[in-house]
Amino acid sequence: MLLRSDAEVALDEALLAAAEAARIYREAAFKCHSPIRPQLAAAADMRERIAEELAESARRAGWLPRAPD
Repeated sequence: MLLRSDAEVALDEALLAAAEAARIYREAAFKCHSPIRPQLAAAADMRERIAEELAESARRAGWLPRAPD
């Protein structure tokens, strides 16, 4: 069993929230049939990159394990 500090739990929750935001924007873009569809898709792409970069930075800093658990 792995015990995490409050900071590690908060960081993990922030990473999950960033990934969830990307998923929500992607779903909205998929379902949307209006002129804003490209902007929603671009917002999803940006949020996916942010989530990936945050996770990678956290791993490099040693705040998260190298591989997701």
